[in-house]
Amino acid sequence: AWPDDLTLFLETLRHRKLVPSPNSMGNANSGRYIPTESDKADQDNRREIPETEEVDRRFSAILETMDLPMEKAKAMNEYTVEKKWTLVCDQEKTRPTTPAKSYLNRLREILEINNGKVTRRSIAALTDSVSVLRSLEISLRTNEIKWVQSFLSDENRGLEVLVDYVALAQKLSHTDNQKLRRVSQTRSSGDFTDDVHICILCVKALMNNKYGFRSVMEHDRCVNYLALSLSHPSYRTKTLVCELLAAMCRFPGGHETILSAMDNFKVEMGESQRFEYLVHSVNETADTSLPIEYQAAAISLANVIVYTPEDYNYCVHIQYEFTQLGWDNWMQMVKPHAAEAIAKQIAAYEGNYYDVETLFDEANTKASAVKRVEELEREMQELSEKCRVLEDESIAKTAALQKIVTDLKREMETLKESFVSRSPRTASTASTEKYSTQTNPADGGKAKNGETTPVTSSGSARAIVTAPPAAPPPPPGAPAPPPPPGAPVPPPPPGTSGTGRRIKRQIQTKYRMPAFNWQSIQPSGINATIFIDIDDEKVHEVLDFSDFEELFKTKAQPMTVAVGSPTGSKQSWRGSGRRLKREESLLDPSRSRNLAIALRRVGVAANLVVEAVERMDLSSLPVEYVELLLKVTPTDAEVKVFERYVADGKPVKKLNETDIFMLELIGIKRLGQKLRVMAYIGNFFDNILMLTPQLNALIVASNSLLSSNKLKKLLEIILAFGNYMNSSKRGGIYGFRLQCLDLLVDLRSTDRTQTLLQYLVTVVQNKFPDVADFPSELQFLEKAATVSLEAIVADVNELSVSMQMTRKEHELQPENTVLQNFLSNAETKLKMLGEDLERAASVYKEALTYFGEDTKVTPNAFFSLFSRFIKSYKKAVADLERKQKFEVRMAAWSLFNDNIFSYKLMHPFNTTV
Repeated sequence: AWPDDLTLFLETLRHRKLVPSPNSMGNANSGRYIPTESDKADQDNRREIPETEEVDRRFSAILETMDLPMEKAKAMNEYTVEKKWTLVCDQEKTRPTTPAKSYLNRLREILEINNGKVTRRSIAALTDSVSVLRSLEISLRTNEIKWVQSFLSDENRGLEVLVDYVALAQKLSHTDNQKLRRVSQTRSSGDFTDDVHICILCVKALMNNKYGFRSVMEHDRCVNYLALSLSHPSYRTKTLVCELLAAMCRFPGGHETILSAMDNFKVEMGESQRFEYLVHSVNETADTSLPIEYQAAAISLANVIVYTPEDYNYCVHIQYEFTQLGWDNWMQMVKPHAAEAIAKQIAAYEGNYYDVETLFDEANTKASAVKRVEELEREMQELSEKCRVLEDESIAKTAALQKIVTDLKREMETLKESFVSRSPRTASTASTEKYSTQTNPADGGKAKNGETTPVTSSGSARAIVTAPPAAPPPPPGAPAPPPPPGAPVPPPPPGTSGTGRRIKRQIQTKYRMPAFNWQSIQPSGINATIFIDIDDEKVHEVLDFSDFEELFKTKAQPMTVAVGSPTGSKQSWRGSGRRLKREESLLDPSRSRNLAIALRRVGVAANLVVEAVERMDLSSLPVEYVELLLKVTPTDAEVKVFERYVADGKPVKKLNETDIFMLELIGIKRLGQKLRVMAYIGNFFDNILMLTPQLNALIVASNSLLSSNKLKKLLEIILAFGNYMNSSKRGGIYGFRLQCLDLLVDLRSTDRTQTLLQYLVTVVQNKFPDVADFPSELQFLEKAATVSLEAIVADVNELSVSMQMTRKEHELQPENTVLQNFLSNAETKLKMLGEDLERAASVYKEALTYFGEDTKVTPNAFFSLFSRFIKSYKKAVADLERKQKFEVRMAAWSLFNDNIFSYKLMHPFNTTV
């Protein structure tokens, strides 16, 4: 690998100056220049930096010759111009003058021994082999990439020579030749095992660049001799070999190469099992001098060999080979007292270990769990379907009961009117009583004598003036009778608005309160809404707002209050085969292909399809195939082409299969209408079953909102708080848009510890406990929020139009039993669906008007608002309950600490507490 500090690496090049004479390769300064008198001149020239573009060009050329990784080359490109120029000068002075061929010639002289030629020249070269190899290693490591490419070229075959020398050195280290043994003993540089180590260093130097690494990986003999070097007696060499083999194993395709080399090692060393020597060389417990570096490198090599393959089965196979050799037992034995480097490699091995037995048990458990999950999902789907059916039945029954109640109320009103019309005197008396007790709706429907004014279904008090000619005058305190037609309207009494309602009083708060940005309803729009019966003054009489002011006052006090108009809410309403024969064809190729696909999907013979359409028989031709045929019905242009073909007397048999089928379809009268009627009949009852529950949900949800008194009381409380906050700035209002319900969560107290909704929950629980469970009165809001009334109206209209088309077809085919049976049952169902639609639209519109909303608001927007408010309300209740429990625990803990403190004061010498 390249050194981390590339600057230091390049700075050392100035001290590695190669000597041009090859005769000096045996001395200590082999492969280096000797400093000359021109060094001083070179230093002077170095100070003269050329233009920046020239420096960058020459520096880039040097980087290309070094074959650096992209990241490090990019980092060096960030150097300053001065530093780049220094490196350029040093590199240009370090020019290799010893060609690669000179080293290889010396090595080839030594290789003559391998051919049986033990001459004086070969022995003399053998005595100086270490120096030659060291010089070669330095040149391979420091010279530019072109020198390395020259060493590996086909002409020099340097890697082949180096591998041959490794083989010779390994052979000489085990030879019995007495002459060679004496040479080995008289060598000043050591025995032949040192030659093997330096040769491996040369291979490592070659692997420092991509070109040399690829050459080594592609040379099988080189990898084999590297693996054989594991038997080297030196642990330093063994460690180097393990590191190189591990690096090669990580290279793409290197794992197979290393395993092949280990197979060759098994044959050459006579192993009974692969990796036997590697495991036993590490598992030498009796040898206390075993280097830690070698053990760590060997375990690292085992990790790479076992866990590099992507095939898990292959990994388990290789892992089992090591297990059979006692690898796992040895790691467990040395793990407690292993050095840090060894422990790290053991941990890596164990972290990647495949415990087949555990994995098998987990797989069986997972399979059982998956099977159980599938069963539970199936049961859950069945239960969900049952719940849906029960819910639809409950909605249908509730809607039916509500319809009965509505009909009974309407009948009761009719009976009352008929009774009054039959009793003139009673009607006159009742009219006089109503007239005498009539009061302003803003006064709560009470007269001065305490009697209650009758209130109609719309919520406003109305007097039925049908007094006889001798009617007594109204009692004191009652309003004057209406003026005759054409008379001027008298002005409203003092303290009331133009609509007859009392003007909201202005509330002066102690502190400046934050504005509650709701959207008010104009007083003229209050009639016929829920707010006509709401009087927030009653809430003001019950509640004390001083605590509310302390919690929700603004931080800036005091502050001039600017009069502003009410703003809108933050949110706004939103609507929610085989090839055909080459026969004659009249159809377009793509049209013919689509028709053939349709016929193949239907899977019925063409003549049977025609017969089924003629009879309108859905048992022979299911509705999904009818819808498929609707897409390929003949066009007017195709009809004209086929009619002209037949009129010309041309033979039909010459047409292909799809054209014949199209011709038969053209022969069916009213084909399109019949197919549409069949599709309508097949889907009619499914559409009824789909639309009816939606209408029932809309009816029940709307009626639950209309009849909820607790919701009405809660809105009254919200109105009271909003008027209390806004009265001094904007004035009081009579009603508000429902969008402001979302704002209750956003408005927080001064200390930001609670929201306005949480405070309202506290008020409701303490002062109005009967209102707290208002969500129980509101039913099926979420289901109603999924209903699209416009889509239902469009579907019902489409069903009605299709019903008329079916009736016309029945008039043309009066004896068709399919149409007779369908119409006898479907017309009643469609009529009931239309009535349900009218009722749902009416009650939904009534709910919108009741809450002062625009009648164009969609059910999704309307009911979703109540659903969100209920969820926020329930969440606020849960938050308050958690807060109360926490406060209780903290109070108990504080009391416990106080008791302990008191006990210690009373018993200062008791150390048990």
